[in-house]
Amino acid sequence: IYEKTSSFTNDVIYTIRNRKVYSGASNFTSDIVFTIRDGKVYRGTSNFTSEILATIRDGKVYKGTSSFAKDILFTAKGDLTIEEFIAVWHAFLYIY
Repeated sequence: IYEKTSSFTNDVIYTIRNRKVYSGASNFTSDIVFTIRDGKVYRGTSNFTSEILATIRDGKVYKGTSSFAKDILFTAKGDLTIEEFIAVWHAFLYIY
């Protein structure tokens, strides 16, 4: 995922491989920002419940492990690819 309309390597925000999201154009384990697994967004390479940043269910993205309406961060209409999800996630975190 590139910044704005760029296609230069220096402007890569995230690289996605095997459901892992790396910072920039990196492919080093130490640069994994998120791991998406089983409808959960984990911090880094963690698989601990305490490291769940978001839960994805029925097009809704909830804060942490919540399933309460008050904890919905955003809703996507239709299915998103992992790349689309990360782009929306980034926009939500850093722009919205």
